[in-house]
Amino acid sequence: MKVQAKEETGHGDKFFDYLVDQGARVILKPIAQVPTEFKSLLEVFEKALEHEKKMTGWLNQLYAQAVKESDYATQILLQWYITEQVEEEKNAGQIVEQLKIVVSTAPRSSCWTTTWPPQVGGRLRRERVQLTRPIRT
Repeated sequence: MKVQAKEETGHGDKFFDYLVDQGARVILKPIAQVPTEFKSLLEVFEKALEHEKKMTGWLNQLYAQAVKESDYATQILLQWYITEQVEEEKNAGQIVEQLKIVVSTAPRSSCWTTTWPPQVGGRLRRERVQLTRPIRT
């Protein structure tokens, strides 16, 4: 998750730098507190996928506006982000599908179906499934 967070920060920096390079005055506002309690690990990634889809929609709207205004430089920048979103949605979707398989085959008392993040001490055995790679059958 730290690697993903760094990548997302880089995406924000790229957009910020572009706006500054274009002479825009950038005003950063606080981000509202995001949820920190989930029913399951599956719900965490379902919410992540939902968020990625929302981001794709916003980028598509920005791109349409750039086309309307014949803003070619912004179209090029946004094309990079749109391409990146295809990968982000694919990755989040794959994790959701893998977790659905795990949840459907795991005992009900499993760490995969309990409250996330866990409320008890100790380290969960998250290594049970490599969540970034397809499950081999």
